[in-house]
Amino acid sequence: MRSIHWTIAAAALGLSTVVTTLTGSGCGGRAARDDDAGAATDGADASEGQPDGGTGRFTASDLSVASDGRIVVVGTIKGSVDLDGTSIVSAGGDDVVLATFSSSGQLVWARRFGDADEQRGGHVAVDAAGNIVVILTFAGQLDMGGGAFVSAGSADVCVAKLDAAGKHLWSHKFGGIGLESESGIAVDASGRVAAAANSSIPFDFATPGSPPAVAFSGYHSSVVALDPAGNLVWSKAWGGARVAAVSIGRSDAVLVAGGAFEPVDFGGGALASKGINDAYVVDLTPAGGHVWSRRFGGSRSDGAAAFDVAADTSGNVLLTGTFNGNLDISDPPLVGPTAPDHASTPTEIFVAKLDPGGGTLWGRHLGGAAGNYSGLGVGIVATASGNVALTGSFAGSVDFGLGALDPEMKDYPSAFLLETDPAGVSSWNRRIPYGVTRVRSEASGRLLAAGSFALTAADLAASLRTLSTGSNAFLIEYAP
Repeated sequence: MRSIHWTIAAAALGLSTVVTTLTGSGCGGRAARDDDAGAATDGADASEGQPDGGTGRFTASDLSVASDGRIVVVGTIKGSVDLDGTSIVSAGGDDVVLATFSSSGQLVWARRFGDADEQRGGHVAVDAAGNIVVILTFAGQLDMGGGAFVSAGSADVCVAKLDAAGKHLWSHKFGGIGLESESGIAVDASGRVAAAANSSIPFDFATPGSPPAVAFSGYHSSVVALDPAGNLVWSKAWGGARVAAVSIGRSDAVLVAGGAFEPVDFGGGALASKGINDAYVVDLTPAGGHVWSRRFGGSRSDGAAAFDVAADTSGNVLLTGTFNGNLDISDPPLVGPTAPDHASTPTEIFVAKLDPGGGTLWGRHLGGAAGNYSGLGVGIVATASGNVALTGSFAGSVDFGLGALDPEMKDYPSAFLLETDPAGVSSWNRRIPYGVTRVRSEASGRLLAAGSFALTAADLAASLRTLSTGSNAFLIEYAP
């Protein structure tokens, strides 16, 4: 049974495990510039922005753990946010915050990026040398330290690399005249970066603004590989699908997962639609070559999608997401409850383990009675012991095999953390109010979860505590 080792949350919780706070507030203040050692820094003067009145907002979107135990969190702020006593103020709209914490949860440094337009924190990874790679979505101007980028369309994507101290190493903008949004980033053992994005209008990573060879309707998904110096190695684009996650598999393979709504050829031949929307996963070589790809759905399934993918030390592929109706990821297919009128059929959580060749080892449907539950699986990771850690959200009563979990508040979703053994049998779970976005595992076996909540009361440990209003971020570490 895991226990909380320490917590960083959105107000003083009155818990002995709390070491610092991440909170939004209505007060003013400025974040120091780059020459203020040890303080929050910013490419522009943070005092230029003012909070929008009332409580500030901080949403944590991803985290990564360095080999020395440092924790890097990326997120989005609006207004004034307090990180361990350091005030950071947005420049008007949403801004990006990147923060590093010690292995025991103390803030090391934090930086804000953005202008008066909208910039949103996305995903982050740390390479073997401790350098940080991050992917963001932005409109207006964004300066990661190497000069300002200006979005070409509604929004563009930026990929940047910083050193362990937050110093800019390189950054690139990708996008065309449409709406681009980031979907994930990963880094392999050699320092090569894999980044994923979606776009409303096709564009080519190699030649920004140019469409790929094959045109298609709707959104398209793209994956790009960059070498440690930021040079383009290869890029892929697929129509009729949206990418949700990218990860590194065995022998530095690139794993891509998401949802498909048209026949798609990921390189091994077209995969036909099985339902209105299907889930998919693709295995690519480090050079971008197709190894295998699979698509999952069913005749009753009109909402299947994979939201995260990971690999364990044996090269097995872990996948989580959502579906309703049925999902042929296993034999027999996973079958969820269907409401009598079909219109209120709930979404179900699925989790699966595939072997290195893409064959299903096991698949599980996590849910409850028809009409009483809906849920999403949004984050997955293999632990140091080979277990599977899963996070997501649910509404209604859910039972993962360890007893029913109910939401913190009746009409609001809650998040969950679930750990299974290597065979997919549940061993531990915990409810956390509102939303956990990602979960990561340390080499020591500890689990780290980051997310956000927007309730006036939250139960991060075991007892109800009153917190500040507004939307706030938290970071929790669970001991083995």
